[in-house]
Amino acid sequence: MKWGVGECSGSCVMTTLKKGIVCGAAALALGVVLGVVSFLHDRRVAAPDAVAVEKIDGPAKPVIAETPKKVITPAAPIVPKVELPIEVNPAAPVEVEKPAVPAAPALPEYTAIDLSKAFNSGFVGALARATEGSDEGVPLDGRVAIPGILPRAYFVVSTAAQRNAIELSGLRKTAIPGNQRSYYGRISILHGTSGKDRKIAGRLHYTSGEDERIELHVLNWKRQRRENYFADHLFLALQTTLNGKSIDLFSQTFNLDPTRILDSIVIDSTGADADSIIFGVTAIDSEEKPFRVAE
Repeated sequence: MKWGVGECSGSCVMTTLKKGIVCGAAALALGVVLGVVSFLHDRRVAAPDAVAVEKIDGPAKPVIAETPKKVITPAAPIVPKVELPIEVNPAAPVEVEKPAVPAAPALPEYTAIDLSKAFNSGFVGALARATEGSDEGVPLDGRVAIPGILPRAYFVVSTAAQRNAIELSGLRKTAIPGNQRSYYGRISILHGTSGKDRKIAGRLHYTSGEDERIELHVLNWKRQRRENYFADHLFLALQTTLNGKSIDLFSQTFNLDPTRILDSIVIDSTGADADSIIFGVTAIDSEEKPFRVAE
């Protein structure tokens, strides 16, 4: 069929109007949808914690999120402080503050008198040294303990074959060396004899005042020839051998005047056989006046 010009114009106008209406409705609907979406988006941004959108089949409905509840923790109860009694163990020692102990006084010292200038050359012979495991013989350091003296004091005995003893023959004066002259409280003498037991007179000479008299009780150094022990403060001090024969030597101690300086020892054996010997002399400081150097 062919349309004329007038017929075509009216039909085209109607068609165009219909399309415009449809397009306008579609645009309006789209605008509404976009407005709703924008409105919901603005509310979600403004209050994200209060409202949430749950996607389900059908129109969206708001879901109100639950606000977390505040949990209140109860305060801890106050426990009163209780003082517990201190247990004391009666068996345990109790520390008591001790009073200060004063320093102990200096103990007396001793001086082995140097008798080298008074020694007799080779008169006695060699004294045997001590051997390991034996109590007999002169100790390696020459020190022989003086019996009955505390704190310990010693003779210094030489084991050489020469210049190791003083022969008591006639009048013998043994000077105390200058650097050993001092105030002493006691003096000990180590002696013996190859002859009969005898008494020998002596004197202690000081730098001032009168001499003090002493008496040596010299015993035979061989046991089978010894008669008795007849002197106070006479003790066995050393057991050794002399020229291969066993001998015992004895120590005798005398008190000194601690207020005077000892200068020399004088032994008078006039008339006696020349067989009595002094092996050592040691001076001991005074406990009352322990001077070490002469004034």
